[in-house]
Amino acid sequence: MKTAFHCSGWVGVLGVILIFAASAGALRADSFVRPNDAVAHRVWYPGGNAYWVDSESSEMLSIYRDTSGYYISDRWWDIAVLEFPTSGLAAGPATLNFFVSQAGSGPIWVRYAGGGDDGVINAADWLNIGSEIGQFDGAVTGWHSFDVTSEVADGLDHSYDWLVFTIGSADQWAGTIIYSDDADSNGPYLSIVPEPSGLAILAAGLFGIVAVYWRRLRG
Repeated sequence: MKTAFHCSGWVGVLGVILIFAASAGALRADSFVRPNDAVAHRVWYPGGNAYWVDSESSEMLSIYRDTSGYYISDRWWDIAVLEFPTSGLAAGPATLNFFVSQAGSGPIWVRYAGGGDDGVINAADWLNIGSEIGQFDGAVTGWHSFDVTSEVADGLDHSYDWLVFTIGSADQWAGTIIYSDDADSNGPYLSIVPEPSGLAILAAGLFGIVAVYWRRLRG
């Protein structure tokens, strides 16, 4: 009878733990955030520069750079600009993911350009904005991922409404193309796993205690 009483008691405790664990799991649901995106362009004309942004309805974001200007370097460029909303996000391990649909050449950089106000991508000198996160080979198609944990944390610390990332050529020509958000399942996204909550840690601890005593009862 005593053993039966103990077992039934532990079953009740285990039920409470499962409820805690389910609640903790709900709080730690991974975030998959899709961006507003567009291609920002620059072209040099005699007498000045022209900057503009393409329509955001295309499924493709081109990356291109012409550094061979006779009068000025970087006469032409195309840079992919991605702006992600921060609403509802929590700090945690984060990756920036995008799909290269058409191979180009040379190294391609990825940069963190800080915060945005409204998710609208404006014409600007995007070639010289932001700090570099890393580079990848523009000739390699498929998915590419970069750790942006510190960048997301920075954006949340500054209470930015949007996080801005840019992708551009570090060399001449490039010609790489990535899918935009309009490409549905192949579009770019942020993946964020929130840090474990106190509830999740408590559930894990209780489960460990139950496991130890359960083994003692059975042994």
